[in-house]
Amino acid sequence: MELYINDILVDLDKSIPFPLTYQISDIRNIDQRKGSSSKTIELVGTRKNCEMMASVFTLSTTSSDTDLIDFDPSVKASARYYENGILQFKGICQLTECVKESGTWMFSVVLFADQVDIYTLLRNYKIKELGWDEYNHSFTYANQFNSWIGVIQKNGSPYNNFTGVNWYGEGYYYGLIDYGFDRPQPNSFKVDDIPLQVYVKNIVDKMFSKIDVEYDSAFFDTQQFKRLLLAYEGGVLPEIDSSSATASSVETDQLNTVGSFILDTVIGMSESSSVSDLFEPTFGYFLNNYSSNSGTTIDPSSQVQNETPMQFVSSVEGDFTMSYSGDHDVNVDFILTNGSGSSVSNVKIKAYLNIKKNGVAYQTVEVWNNTIVNSALLNHSFTASFTTDIDINLNISDVLEFSVSFVYWGSSLSDSTATNVKIETDITATNCQLDLLYNTQTLQPGSTINIKQFLPDMDCATFLKGLVTMFNLYIRPNVTNGRKLEIEPLNTFYKGSNNAIQWSDKVDYSQPFKVTPTVNFASKEYIFKFKDDADYWNDRYFNDVVEQYGSKRVLSPSQFSTGATKFELPFANKLLGEIPTTNLIVPRNFQVKTSESGLSEIVERRGKPFIVQIKKGNKGTMQLGDWNHIDEFDVSHAKTSYPYVGHLDDIDNPTFDLTFNIPSYVFYDVPTGVNYTTNNLYQFHEKFIREITDRNGKMLTCFIKLNASDINTLDFGELINIEGVVYRLQKINDYNSSDGASTQCELIRLISGDSIQTYTIDIPTDTYQPISVRSLREYEDNVLRLTEDDNNRIIQ
Repeated sequence: MELYINDILVDLDKSIPFPLTYQISDIRNIDQRKGSSSKTIELVGTRKNCEMMASVFTLSTTSSDTDLIDFDPSVKASARYYENGILQFKGICQLTECVKESGTWMFSVVLFADQVDIYTLLRNYKIKELGWDEYNHSFTYANQFNSWIGVIQKNGSPYNNFTGVNWYGEGYYYGLIDYGFDRPQPNSFKVDDIPLQVYVKNIVDKMFSKIDVEYDSAFFDTQQFKRLLLAYEGGVLPEIDSSSATASSVETDQLNTVGSFILDTVIGMSESSSVSDLFEPTFGYFLNNYSSNSGTTIDPSSQVQNETPMQFVSSVEGDFTMSYSGDHDVNVDFILTNGSGSSVSNVKIKAYLNIKKNGVAYQTVEVWNNTIVNSALLNHSFTASFTTDIDINLNISDVLEFSVSFVYWGSSLSDSTATNVKIETDITATNCQLDLLYNTQTLQPGSTINIKQFLPDMDCATFLKGLVTMFNLYIRPNVTNGRKLEIEPLNTFYKGSNNAIQWSDKVDYSQPFKVTPTVNFASKEYIFKFKDDADYWNDRYFNDVVEQYGSKRVLSPSQFSTGATKFELPFANKLLGEIPTTNLIVPRNFQVKTSESGLSEIVERRGKPFIVQIKKGNKGTMQLGDWNHIDEFDVSHAKTSYPYVGHLDDIDNPTFDLTFNIPSYVFYDVPTGVNYTTNNLYQFHEKFIREITDRNGKMLTCFIKLNASDINTLDFGELINIEGVVYRLQKINDYNSSDGASTQCELIRLISGDSIQTYTIDIPTDTYQPISVRSLREYEDNVLRLTEDDNNRIIQ
């Protein structure tokens, strides 16, 4: 047995069990994704192990006082475990406690799967803070039209958002959605009546790039996924003109502190008798608070609450651009003891801007870096010029704090007589500015618009969890790179049953062989739903059917089941409806308010974020429909097709629905002969729900004779064949390679889901024809209608 912690081989007591548990999602908690781990492992207090843990258990010293290996319990330590030279586990190690008993130390550690905590990282960023300025463009007829054929503006120039006939899924798209804006005619849309949508694929790419994590996903590269759009929530965007933006902006200059430096320090390196590699790669963080200069601070709204260090408290809600720019004059001197110096190789220095938001670390951004390469000089000076821009979305009273840190690390310094080295450095800020500029916002035709104006106030972790729930995604780290993730829907994660691995001869029948009906683990019901939203159409449908549009409930047949498991998306769903007097079928997102006199009007409203899909087919495919597109000069352009978006991929021949269930009815006339598809989001969950709720569902718990080679090549995506029955492996419990015994495993019998079928839905005989134009909004069809309680209303 061999265990490496931070690439150091630790001492193991061969008599101590080394149990490892390998697992994927548990059928008893199907809404959770679990990783592999070990039970607590006791490391005996040998000299080597004590040297590693010395800074943790020695109460009288700190890490700076010792030359020992210095294990840091606050940092994830890498861990690799081998049996007979074969890798059994690769992950991270956590030290839980150090115990001294009978004069001997014991160190308790636990191993976990090496998986980046992406949700913690993504929680720090909102979607609108991912940096969208490259797609800012003029709000014009031409740019809206070009988005439909796959040409967008990127960095001020036309950019093809397609390859061949396929979408890239980048930037923006102007799909037609009825937000209840006051329009001249039901079938007429001005430029400013059509807010844009942003491609979901682009959001995913940007948020993983933001946290410096790579991913592989065949699903994310499909046209089905690349046609998905995150739509504008609705309501009237706040108009922020240039004077209002200036009033809420802050401009500051960086102030040098004592000695006219922002950093003036000496870094001591460990001693060495070697003539080369005098100091090995070493990291040192030296924080220096950012300070503003009160003499040149421009702060009309008095939002700078403290200047040394700088603290900013927002007086408004909205989008800011933080800009940090200027020059740092850097002097670095290497001071040798008993030496004169011969060469310095690959000594690096980087500067970072650190931002706290409401007392919590928010972002750390590299400002500049420089490397001293193969120099015979011991004294070095240079000027680092930099410009850094960051998008920040703030609420009223949000607090921002700033600091600057400098990081050094070296490769080697060679000298024939030197015994140790110190680095003396000073850094001066020259014309450095840190500004927080409140963004102007406008929807005037012809003006420049910021993409982030159309994005919701949602953090990236919530967004990703929404996609995971929507498509039942499974995320696992790459076997060779912990910062690279593999992401696929769980129903495509598993390989074909024809290639199932044969484990029949590995079953240990001398141990218990237990079959448990999976229905014993089932909840009474499984609920798949969207975020509730109170627009007129969602309210009307719910009041009619007493069920959320597009939601689904799956009941367990077991009379013993209790409780409910809920899968709720953070996104709303928007119903498709036909605009009266037109042949346009679009998502409709507004509210209808009725006065005491019985008169009604449409009111724009901001709802919850929602996702739609572009009409299926090649890029540029449009939906037939007559309408007028009015440009920024009030010139009307007659069109015979429109940029359809919605929860269906096609009105005329739907093959995929971005809901969980078939609606009871719809608010448009379904073309003759068209079948409503049953191919929807539930298909990503169906087989796993059936495995739990089906009376034939079974979990096999048995003991398998596994060896080191089996564990080394373990892939939960492989199906398992035992005596002609195919299973998916759920858990390997407490595998211990050293005892040669069989290991308890849990396997779920595979149950195939029903094939996709077609279904014809009932259409209401008296379909409500809603209001479209403010001048006609007093009555829907000029008829006042009475409810059962004799109140006037205009709907039925």
